[in-house]
Amino acid sequence: MLIGFDLQKDPAVLHRAYNDARGVTASFSMNLLHRMNRELGANFDIARYRHRARYNAPLGRIEIFIESLYDQSVVIAGNRFSFQRGELLRTENSQKYTLNGFTELAKNSGLTMNKVWLDSNQLVAVAFLTSHRGEESIVTS
Repeated sequence: MLIGFDLQKDPAVLHRAYNDARGVTASFSMNLLHRMNRELGANFDIARYRHRARYNAPLGRIEIFIESLYDQSVVIAGNRFSFQRGELLRTENSQKYTLNGFTELAKNSGLTMNKVWLDSNQLVAVAFLTSHRGEESIVTS
């Protein structure tokens, strides 16, 4: 298996990436509300919410939320939901790994890290893993 993963890095770097000045990540997050409006008949007033992203250092992950800016309620698929000002709706966790931590995760999943490639700044990694549980691969042509 070939897999890419994000490495742990300076929290300030992560904060800038997930709270980018151009608002790319925020637009991606807020698109969830647009989709619920369109696909589930929800009535979110998008301007009454904002994107929030923060690094949870003990868990090694970025946590992305949509924050309610007001006390309000919305209808989603015919059901009413109330949100308090400041209430956070978690939309994503983006895990960050150390090489040792990912190696251990792979090992506990029955995989062996055979080769790892890092970018020049050591921000991301790509790993080649194989099964160490003796399962045979089935290759079809």
